Amino acid sequence: MEKLLIGIMEHGEQEFKDCLRQLYGQQADFDFFLVQNQPNKLAHRILYANFEKNRNRYLGCMCLDADMVIQTPQLLDNIHQIFTQKPNVKKIVYLLHDYLSDHHIPGCNIFHRDVPFYDHNDRLIPDIDAHFQGDTHVEYGKDYKTDIVHMANPNYYQCYRYGLQRAMKILQLDRKQPARAVLMNEYTILIGVFYAFKNLPDIKRAFCMQGAMDFIMMPNKFQMQLYKINDYAGEHAHNAVKTLINNGFSIHNPDIQTLAQSPMLLTTQINRQLAENAQNRNNETLMESVIAQPFEFESIKLPAIYPKGELVKFINN
Repeated sequence: MEKLLIGIMEHGEQEFKDCLRQLYGQQADFDFFLVQNQPNKLAHRILYANFEKNRNRYLGCMCLDADMVIQTPQLLDNIHQIFTQKPNVKKIVYLLHDYLSDHHIPGCNIFHRDVPFYDHNDRLIPDIDAHFQGDTHVEYGKDYKTDIVHMANPNYYQCYRYGLQRAMKILQLDRKQPARAVLMNEYTILIGVFYAFKNLPDIKRAFCMQGAMDFIMMPNKFQMQLYKINDYAGEHAHNAVKTLINNGFSIHNPDIQTLAQSPMLLTTQINRQLAENAQNRNNETLMESVIAQPFEFESIKLPAIYPKGELVKFINN
């Protein structure tokens, strides 16, 4: 049976070892590589470049974040079955059950080897918008149980960064024309966190809410600075979480309690920000469009590819 190539991106996620253990428990064979402790854009660039250079040696390429934990040992077998029995399917998307929003969200992406990968200039939304001839197959899970869970046991830094990144992708102040589909998807997920907190107050969801509101309520000049920082969410999130913890942040924080009583206040603040910044969209320094180009492999240090058995070393490390 042809193998998949699995790329795993890790940047301090608390679920990392669980991710590796569950992956090792897969019945099917595979090869893998790790992209560790890199800024978000660079991590994705390395991931997709390694896929592009090696995709013809595999049945397909699977993107796995370190906070995604597979729940069924037959998942890779299922992917193989879909690609071989449905030759027109070139992309498979597994919906994830996301702990913070308590929603099913997209997703874990697997691309058939026929799908090419390109470099591009979008730092904020680094995932490849692959263009290919063929169908996309979506795996929803059964009885509201997805095959992969997302952020089942996050630390405070992950939660704050989650809220911050989604707020940045909602406002998209770095470009002249926001990507509407991304805006709506990120908003749906983020408002889900606010309603989940309202139903079941939780300190981790509170950190997520705080991360989102910190960005939305920032003066514009500070917002724009974050878009330009190399590790735009990570650097800010680490410092912000330390400050919040030192100041005794809790679920009883007055701002969090106000938002919990009326989650739609998030919508009000987002709409206000979008309206206030509409006139700034003509700034010549903003990104006009996403430009795709072939990877220049000599400029990217690609990680080594390992067989499945080598996962044990990383699990035990």
